[in-house]
Amino acid sequence: MPKLTLLIGLSASGKSTYLEPFMHDGVPVFDDFMKGSPPEFVNCKHLEKIRQHLAAGRDVVISDIRLIRASFREEVLSGLSGYEFEIEHVCFSNDPQTCLQNSARRVTQQARDHECEIELITKYSREYTIPESATVIEVVRSKYT
Repeated sequence: MPKLTLLIGLSASGKSTYLEPFMHDGVPVFDDFMKGSPPEFVNCKHLEKIRQHLAAGRDVVISDIRLIRASFREEVLSGLSGYEFEIEHVCFSNDPQTCLQNSARRVTQQARDHECEIELITKYSREYTIPESATVIEVVRSKYT
């Protein structure tokens, strides 16, 4: 049975870095999977590809800051009803302070909108819920200097 991994965390928590081994191993990864899509999961531009991978028995990993909200996780699972898969929740700890520091470091290395990330980190840290069954990973200081 395929596994759907929901990777959950604030901006600058380390989600993209965590995904690198999955991509290297050929696992279908959808990082920031809602980017460029309307806000509802059923309108996600990647939904059909995610469904195809699960139907073919392939593990899939999806990541998006909106997964912090329990209601959005429920929406994702509802949008994938009818497909058989195991569910795994991997969550970065709700550590807005370290994420803000990481964000400040990486804007010097990448073209990022730091003010937007500050707003997202602050907003979503207040709404962050970690499922009971989740594996929790501590946010670490980023490699950007």
